[in-house]
Amino acid sequence: MSEDKRPELLIRYEQMVKDHANYYFDADDLEEIAYQYEIRDLYQKALEVIERGLSMHPGSMSLGIKRAKYLLCLDCVEEAEKQIYSIPHDSVDAVLICAELSFIQANGEQAISLLSSLLSSDEMSVDLCFDIIDM
Repeated sequence: MSEDKRPELLIRYEQMVKDHANYYFDADDLEEIAYQYEIRDLYQKALEVIERGLSMHPGSMSLGIKRAKYLLCLDCVEEAEKQIYSIPHDSVDAVLICAELSFIQANGEQAISLLSSLLSSDEMSVDLCFDIIDM
């Protein structure tokens, strides 16, 4: 997605909210809009975007994973746990969330095991290493 399109999506979304209207956005667009809020540390707004997205795309695994992520960012640990364990959690992002939940629940061994499995997987990347270090 081009840099020029990102602000247009956000503007369109914010206009929809302001007008109390319902516009269609695909799941990828909603993730991009939420990310625009995330990079400004507006996690509550990002969560609202994702929740609106889940009402449009109730079976979206990626939106469900993002919901769990933003719930964790807002210290809603129990709700994040319910969310992540209610969907298949075999993606890298989902495993990272599960590992973070394990650390929060003082289950370091399980967290390290999850992270080790990521580090030895085909999904290994520099970005993944930074995500793990951040944790």
